[in-house]
Amino acid sequence: MPIPEFFIYTVQFLLDLLPMSFEYRKHSNWFVLPQPNDRSRLRLFCFPYAGGGASLFRRWSQFFPSEVEVRAVQLPGREERASDPLIRDLDYLLLVLFDEFKSHLDKPFLLFGHSLGALIAYRLTTIFQQRQLPLPAYLIVSGARAPHLPLTRTTPISQLSDSEFIQELRDLNGIPKPILQDEEVLSYYLPLLRADFALSERSRSRMAAARKLECSVLALGGVEDTDAPKKDIEAWQEQTTREFNVKLFSGDHFFIHSSQDQVLLYLNSIVSQVLRS
Repeated sequence: MPIPEFFIYTVQFLLDLLPMSFEYRKHSNWFVLPQPNDRSRLRLFCFPYAGGGASLFRRWSQFFPSEVEVRAVQLPGREERASDPLIRDLDYLLLVLFDEFKSHLDKPFLLFGHSLGALIAYRLTTIFQQRQLPLPAYLIVSGARAPHLPLTRTTPISQLSDSEFIQELRDLNGIPKPILQDEEVLSYYLPLLRADFALSERSRSRMAAARKLECSVLALGGVEDTDAPKKDIEAWQEQTTREFNVKLFSGDHFFIHSSQDQVLLYLNSIVSQVLRS
């Protein structure tokens, strides 16, 4: 019998609120390495969705060849960085991330991001290109509409009232109802989610015409995802001059949980291809 999505999301949500376990190693406050590997030939940097933390990728290393090292990006305000101030200014976040990443580009790498994480990974890649730094072998954008597409809502989600904001979270099906009904948990989580949604909205509102990326782009989507439907996933093709592919998985906006094994199997084929090249 398959594990209910409710259980998956509940466990993941609660894990995201907890500090990282002792088996993890931090590489500065911004990177968490689930399985450190100084002899790796390829790095996979992972950016979480709004409200998520580096623990989303705690088990990903198990699915990849030993030559691959997963480095999960840990934004402030969550998990072991819960006491760090949230960042609501996208330009400042990109400036800090760029400064942190510069010393991590000494090996071939890929960038993966889901939803908000995809937009951050994309914007960071554009900066790498502008500064003539190494580009990822693949930019893998998951559960995100192409960045040049306009906002679909007249009122940004981050500016909704609490009741309207919580209803949007219900519609995304990313947080279980019992947790949404727990005022104590929500009092912690809502400011984090609002800050992250604001980053996503500002990313789109400030999107200027930019030179297309000179790296390959893979766009992943959920078949039942109404927030990032297939046509908006396919629109990422306009952002690159190189190879572009779309892969859809069963599930809604959080297909990376409900179809996790299939997603990781596909990503394993990609990293294996890069290792062979």
